[in-house]
Amino acid sequence: MKKVLLSLCGLVLSVCAVYAGDLDFVFNEKFYFDDNIYLTDKNKESSLISTTRLGVDFKSNIPQTALDFNVGALLGYNYYFTDPSVNSFFDALVNAAVKNDNLNVENIFRYTEDPADSSITERIARISNFTKVYFQTARYNLLSFGIGAINNYDDYLDDKYEALSRNRISLIADVYYEIFSRADIYLDYTASYTQYASNEENDSFGNSVGVGIKGDLTPRIKANVKLSFDNRNYSKNRIISQGDANNHFGIFGYEASLKWEPINSASFVLSGHRKAEETQYYLDRYYISTLASLYAKQTIYDVISGSLLFSYEELSYSQNSYSSSYGAKRTDNILKIRPAVEIETGDGASVVVWYSYADKTSDKSYNGESFEYADNVIGADFKIKF
Repeated sequence: MKKVLLSLCGLVLSVCAVYAGDLDFVFNEKFYFDDNIYLTDKNKESSLISTTRLGVDFKSNIPQTALDFNVGALLGYNYYFTDPSVNSFFDALVNAAVKNDNLNVENIFRYTEDPADSSITERIARISNFTKVYFQTARYNLLSFGIGAINNYDDYLDDKYEALSRNRISLIADVYYEIFSRADIYLDYTASYTQYASNEENDSFGNSVGVGIKGDLTPRIKANVKLSFDNRNYSKNRIISQGDANNHFGIFGYEASLKWEPINSASFVLSGHRKAEETQYYLDRYYISTLASLYAKQTIYDVISGSLLFSYEELSYSQNSYSSSYGAKRTDNILKIRPAVEIETGDGASVVVWYSYADKTSDKSYNGESFEYADNVIGADFKIKF
């Protein structure tokens, strides 16, 4: 795997050599203490952790076009002072994008062992790749149209979670109507197909219809809010001894982000979502994630700023009536708080000192094991671009 990651970084440098542009090198060192590295309720283990990342970032204009080109790579090593042969791991990120006012083509490749989402606490080696192609027409009588495709690929390399390995292809069609000079209301339709590598009873077709608003509502308020109805139909029955899983579901969801800058030195971001996520819990094929978060940042003195992140997420399992009838209906709640102080020198260097607290509660356990945990992490993060 290390050879593959180094080869990807070498490919990025080769691309940089072909085009003239701005090339930056990135060095990032993060040193922190985590008092619950396995995110468990019992038999907790703590560790000092050192994360070192090296990367490149290249930006250019493609000759004889109006397209901007960006490619970057990060290669990191996470060293755990507690049982390093088991806990330490490499990670990598490679991204590439070509875009202008109408076209956006991007790809993001990631190799990591960090949890994929808040429902998973174990560190699992996995590969993910995100590809997006999207085109939006120029405006005509305040109207414009968008069309695109997205491919999400997830490959879990641990046998325990292999059943979650999947690929999802989504086709998108949008209609925009300009209400302000830099804001639109829009209608969105997405059709998707999800195919699992070894868990074909969870293959599904999905549809989503949404309406939203995005752009600059005022010079100091930016918004992107969408309300949607999402449904999914599974092509095969999933049967275990307790019963059959539901082959269809539909939920009302939303995605929201609202940024307010009352003055130049302060900003607030309110965001949230309600959506379905894949799971293998009991008979269920999905759970509902409902998230609300608030991020505030204030410049204290010239190059020094302080920030605070507060988030609350509810994970609602066992929407399936069969699971509920067997007492498996489950709700988890996750609270996170993260204050930080950042110093930016203005020459590409920054230092962040931070503390984070996470607390997860649940009204169920599984085979005698609790889903609950509390976690405290404190650390410092140094980054320089040159």
